[in-house]
Amino acid sequence: MLSNISMDGLPQVPYAPSNLSLVSMAQSFPAMIAILLGLIGVLSVVVSTSGKPTHPLANPPRWNQTTLSKRIEFLKNGRAILSDARKRYGKQPYRLIVDTGECLILPPEYAATIRNSMDLSFAQAIEKNFSGHVSGFEMYAVLLHEQRLVQNVVKDQLTKYLNVLTKPLSEEASHALDVIFGQDTEWRETVIADSILQLIARLSTRVFLGDTMCRNTAWLEASKAYTVASFTMILKMTALPSSLKFLVPWFSSEAKDVFKHGATCRAILTPLLAERRALKAEARRNGKPEPVFNDMIDWFEQKSGGKGYDPALFQIALSFVAIHTTITMRRQARRTVVLPSGLVIKKGEQIAVDGFNMSDPTVYPDPHRYDIYRYQRMRTSTDRATVSQSHLVSTGPNNLSFGHGAQGCPGRFFAANEMKIAMCHLLLKFDWELAEGTDLESRFLFGETEALWKGNRLRFRRRREEVDLEGLAYV
Repeated sequence: MLSNISMDGLPQVPYAPSNLSLVSMAQSFPAMIAILLGLIGVLSVVVSTSGKPTHPLANPPRWNQTTLSKRIEFLKNGRAILSDARKRYGKQPYRLIVDTGECLILPPEYAATIRNSMDLSFAQAIEKNFSGHVSGFEMYAVLLHEQRLVQNVVKDQLTKYLNVLTKPLSEEASHALDVIFGQDTEWRETVIADSILQLIARLSTRVFLGDTMCRNTAWLEASKAYTVASFTMILKMTALPSSLKFLVPWFSSEAKDVFKHGATCRAILTPLLAERRALKAEARRNGKPEPVFNDMIDWFEQKSGGKGYDPALFQIALSFVAIHTTITMRRQARRTVVLPSGLVIKKGEQIAVDGFNMSDPTVYPDPHRYDIYRYQRMRTSTDRATVSQSHLVSTGPNNLSFGHGAQGCPGRFFAANEMKIAMCHLLLKFDWELAEGTDLESRFLFGETEALWKGNRLRFRRRREEVDLEGLAYV
């Protein structure tokens, strides 16, 4: 899984839709808005029977507001709301109405406390926040599979075979860059977000679906279209009550597009999955060893025994997390949990660990300045704890980019390896410079999320690399 966290601990996205205004939300499904307006009166008077919360609510609705309006307010101004809450409550837990509802915000130090608690579920938080119960969005519930199929395959197979995968990934990177950027030695320009999206889709598909599908234009386009359309729609549904989201596909043409793109992905994958199973069945009938492919299709089949899961749905989910995902240390309580400090987290409660340490100058000097040698200096420290936190895949209270603990991102080792291979090819084979008009200021998008402008362009030209990557021997 690929994740981006800004230097102040807030999630970034590498590719984000630009039409996420409240106006566009209303235009996307006006009938839903009408239904909501009719039900606001009812929803606003529902009183919880679970007892009075023990932690302060940082942004309670005023007398003339509803919880729904506060969720929309967070979508519009989440960064300022979160900053204000931090100043008022310091390192004390507090509740906050965020875009997905009420959430208990824990100080960074709690990352170590809850890191291995399986009663605080990342998978359930994803299913709820990403609308995995809504038709067309079922793939956001795949992490809830009873065998933890995605998590275990990534941990046991994908990470295990990283060294074996280096050569095919490098070969695919070389081919993909020839297709995306060409070999022209004259300066040209590209919208870098689009080009990187293509590159990552190719490399990830090489491992997930094999050496044929990674060059299948129909699959690449369909999986990218699904990724962008579903993520855009999720953001537009964020402030809607979970109990009403199932109605969205009936009223929104954009939600229907998500379903259509998902169906296209399934139609492309189904023959490949059927062919694989037929080859293995034939080998068994003939008393021969079953063919081994060493890709995610193969590993899912091995782990599941071919039963109890939807292969196409799981592959679509993998394509999404490879191309576009944001990971924070959010959890949902599967049952009531009492932490060592005495803090009680009630069943069904949403929690999140604040990533503020990533912008704390006592942890990272001058944290808002890009410093290419920051982590290199950390590796030379005499403090072993500092050294242990200096690596890209390191996790902990001071770096929650990949989460932390038993539910930390299991794919971070693959993501790091894939990124390094891509960077080697990009930097050795091309000269790069900023195009005129490039905007390097981060832009607020929604909630607490920020990103660079997706229209940024870079100039590039092919160069003769000092190291012949294609001629390297892999041992």
